[in-house]
Amino acid sequence: MANVNQVTLIGYLGQDPKVSTTQHGIKVARISVGTTERGYTTRSGQQIPDKTEWHEVVLWRQSAEFAERYCKKGTQVFVQGKLRHRSYVDKDNQTKYVTEVEADDFQ
Repeated sequence: MANVNQVTLIGYLGQDPKVSTTQHGIKVARISVGTTERGYTTRSGQQIPDKTEWHEVVLWRQSAEFAERYCKKGTQVFVQGKLRHRSYVDKDNQTKYVTEVEADDFQ
């Protein structure tokens, strides 16, 4: 069986894109995409509330430029990409772990 690392998200931006440029002149944008599972009522009448998950997404080059021009908080987006895990050491010498989606397709 083949291995696949693919994420597909359809959701809404929780804030405006954070856009920067690398030292090599490449645009990169970071966005936060919210996806919501709708709540429901069980047969016994118990109310299950909506559940929203937030996903951090990294956009490169043309996708970052598109997000900078046309996207703002509340915009619905479609993202396909790969799940990435990384770590870094903060200013207090604490190791922080990050999980994010590196976008291949962004609309």
